[in-house]
Amino acid sequence: MSGLTLAFTIAGYLAIAIFLVGFMARVWKYETTPSPLKIAFNPAPVGATGVVYRMAQEAGLFKSLFNSNKIIWLAGYIFHVTLVIVLIKHTRFFFTVRADIISVKKFVMGLITFSSQAMPGDIIFKMRRTQHLGAAG
Repeated sequence: MSGLTLAFTIAGYLAIAIFLVGFMARVWKYETTPSPLKIAFNPAPVGATGVVYRMAQEAGLFKSLFNSNKIIWLAGYIFHVTLVIVLIKHTRFFFTVRADIISVKKFVMGLITFSSQAMPGDIIFKMRRTQHLGAAG
């Protein structure tokens, strides 16, 4: 083993050791710091449906954060909604797209952009569009 390889190997192990010591120091500091946050346990829901309803409010709408700080709630909600949209849009890389889904997407995009070419079977809209635009349309 050459000297340079030995130096990089030692540097790598040293970096891992420093990281682990620092990480454990942070965990110890977090563990020994008193927490000023008081978690309210009452009034607690009694039945299973109440528990599910309360957890859905907390997980889906961040109810306790909304009650405590509305600015942070709004920023967090916008962030999480955007994250869900990005994750849904990335599913196209993992699933195959069928032809009927493509036609549905073309129809929806036609509705959004008001393009009569993308709207299948809407003869009245096409007739009105051609009458309005004349021979040029």
